[in-house]
Amino acid sequence: MILAMGIVSGCSVNTDGPEVTLEKANIMSDRGRYEDAVSLYTEAASAFPNRGHIYYRRGVCYENLGLLPRALDDYLQCLEVQPSHTDALNNKGVVLAKLERYKEAAEAFTTLVRQQPDNVLALRNRGLCQHDQGNFDEALADYTAAIAVASHEAENWFQRGNVYLEQGQLAAAEADYTQAVELDASHAKAWMNRGVGRYNAGERKLAMQYLEHARELDENIIIPGIDWGELAPAAAEIVAVPIVDDANFNWEACSAVAQAVLADHGYEQLSVVKDYPSFRCSRLSAQKDGKGVAVFLGCETADSYQVALAAADPSDQSATRRVLMILRHTPSGDDAVAAYSVIRFVENWKAEPGHTRPVVVFVDLVPQQETPAP
Repeated sequence: MILAMGIVSGCSVNTDGPEVTLEKANIMSDRGRYEDAVSLYTEAASAFPNRGHIYYRRGVCYENLGLLPRALDDYLQCLEVQPSHTDALNNKGVVLAKLERYKEAAEAFTTLVRQQPDNVLALRNRGLCQHDQGNFDEALADYTAAIAVASHEAENWFQRGNVYLEQGQLAAAEADYTQAVELDASHAKAWMNRGVGRYNAGERKLAMQYLEHARELDENIIIPGIDWGELAPAAAEIVAVPIVDDANFNWEACSAVAQAVLADHGYEQLSVVKDYPSFRCSRLSAQKDGKGVAVFLGCETADSYQVALAAADPSDQSATRRVLMILRHTPSGDDAVAAYSVIRFVENWKAEPGHTRPVVVFVDLVPQQETPAP
């Protein structure tokens, strides 16, 4: 959840000691030197204990330092001496939401909405909190109210579309995402969720167009819940893997070696789910100790800096465990089997890909503390 935080800076023209200290604190905060600012704000607060804005500014520093409980204390202190400080009230709600205290956060935003019925940010933030609590009707009401006040803001349409999407109201979600991208053509997440909605509606080709456009706008976007293998064109049309071309490489031989190793370690009923020879990777299913296992197999060469792995399907609940196996190809004459060796074998693997693309996930080959290869 992304909530907006307001920051208001002030400057004093007085030159006596406490005022100068407060001015220095504001300068340090504006420059991002939050630890220095906290110390100065604390000194200023001792001289001006009834100035709520000092606690507010110190709370912003604590929030930027990741010290959320201290930030919350300062926002509460600010509101105690200055109940009308709406920025502190907003940030109180933001911090409560970050602490996953969504009900309390929604109450803070409700207070703010009562004071400022047309506060779009407060309406949208309360909608986010209601959404996170599963209160979809309340969330829709907040986003609809925000749209009524500021129909020109794409974020209002985007957030309401997210609720519709989660409810399975795909036509309503599509309408809102369409409005969002018409208002802001660079809204990558609106394009992404628009694609997810089309995917859920079975419109795979159009979904692919929207999702690819989302990635063009933001290469860090990761699409949840979609099996890229069903959407993507031929692998060669997507992206090249940085692997040294080796005429002696044989994917079938590599896969056979991997399956033999898995069998030796008690994995049974091995079958290939997705196979991408041009990427030197595949996803297999297996059984071990009566439980389903998803095996992610990839092969690298000595000059590789990344290895490709078949993308996982988050909707597949049949596998209770994941296994990572990476082999290395080192040409060794005519002995095809000896050319492939296991360099990494991780049971109960937790995938942490560096970059996600259609069909495959690129995993950086960096040293990790993992189970040694068998």
